[in-house]
Amino acid sequence: MDRLLLLEPSKEVRFQGPYTEIVTSYMKLTNPTDKRVGYKVKTNAPRQYTVEPNNGILEPNQLQVLSIRLQPLRVPNTSTTYHKFMVQSMVVPDSDVKSEDLWRGTHKADVIDYKFNCILEAEQIQNGIETSPEHMQMTSPISNHSPINIATLQTTKLNNVQGIPKTNGISSMVDKLKTVVTEMKEMMKKSDERLLQMNNDSSKETRMLSEKLKARESESAMLTQEVTTLKERLQQVEEESKRQISLLTDKLQAQEAQFEQFRTTTVQQMSEKMEEILKQISNSETPTP
Repeated sequence: MDRLLLLEPSKEVRFQGPYTEIVTSYMKLTNPTDKRVGYKVKTNAPRQYTVEPNNGILEPNQLQVLSIRLQPLRVPNTSTTYHKFMVQSMVVPDSDVKSEDLWRGTHKADVIDYKFNCILEAEQIQNGIETSPEHMQMTSPISNHSPINIATLQTTKLNNVQGIPKTNGISSMVDKLKTVVTEMKEMMKKSDERLLQMNNDSSKETRMLSEKLKARESESAMLTQEVTTLKERLQQVEEESKRQISLLTDKLQAQEAQFEQFRTTTVQQMSEKMEEILKQISNSETPTP
């Protein structure tokens, strides 16, 4: 099956810190075909990322930009090393179908998947740490464009702190590094609390939407029942009308037959009476010999 979408980037979704707040990356989807193409986005870490819009239908040659948001990271337990994204696409079979109904009952053979790795690019972590030559010698350089594992980074920092000889000015530097680690832990704790609050808010909104949907479904079921009842009543009225019309037609035909019989009998009687009267007149006018 030919490709239905052109994606940019085509293999990796990259993010650039700082990661103590929401970070956004973008992806372009283009439909190069002459058909309508539906798409939806999946990830193996749905609590860590949000995608807007995460599904839709692209007209021929239409471009759609997706906004991918990375939630604040829970350092050091969270790593994006194994985070994946997948964009699924398929030809829209019906011009009237909606995007939310497109993927119901689809066959795997009709779907084309595009898979992406999630790359978290390193940030220069200064945040109160002195950038003196002594400090530069204590920490190994990190490329601004290389993937980073936050857990490995913090472990390396802590090992460096423990390995520094606490003499002269270096002792104060160690204290500063410990302070930075403490601040990072506090930031991690606040990020966890914020993420938990966002999850709770999201759960509340989901429950509210679910309740509204159930209410709408109940109203729809009631309306459907009322329509069904009205149809049944209309059918009964129609059948009763046909029955009444049939009875009236039979009665009218019977009355017409009776009238025709009465008319025939009356005409015959009148004819016989007239003949009798004419005979009497004829007899009375004949002379007596």
